[in-house]
This record gives sequence, structure tokens and C-alpha cells, in this order.
Amino acid sequence: MTRRTREPNAVRREVETDPEVSLAELQRQRDGIDAEMQRIRASNIRVMTAPEARDHLQQLTALARDLLRQRQLRTGRVCPSLAYPFPATV
Repeated sequence: MTRRTREPNAVRREVETDPEVSLAELQRQRDGIDAEMQRIRASNIRVMTAPEARDHLQQLTALARDLLRQRQLRTGRVCPSLAYPFPATV
């Protein structure tokens, strides 16, 4: 499974003033998407291994905790979800 994160590319597009550089980056992304679509059409679908799935879950859990803490700091309200945190390891 390929994880896609758009934030760095979006930032690059917003600060890039040369349209040719922006178009080249978009073409590179399109080529990657086209290649992934071809793999799927060929029934070559990659499934995460158990350790990869566990790592992915831990990353998502850490992100959720961080977002809840930021919300708590911003609003001054205690989030009930933080009272019962997920285990550190899965």
C-alpha cells in the first residue's frame, strides 16, 4: 500500500513561481499515479504486512493523540479521549 501525502507538494506548488517547474512536478506525480493504476489493473496489489500495519496504526494513533492534545491546549477543554489513551504499543 502506498501512502500519499499531499502537503509537501501543495506547499511546493504554492511557493513555486516557475510554471514549468510546477508542471514538471505535476507530471512526475501523474506518472506515479499512472504506474500505480497499471499495477492495480494487472492485479498486482500490494497488501501491508503485519509489521507494516502495526507501524501504520501506531503512527495514526500518535497523530490522533497529538491532534487531541493540540485541541485541548487551544480550547482549554479536557478531551475525554485523553483520559483513556491507547496503549503505547500495539
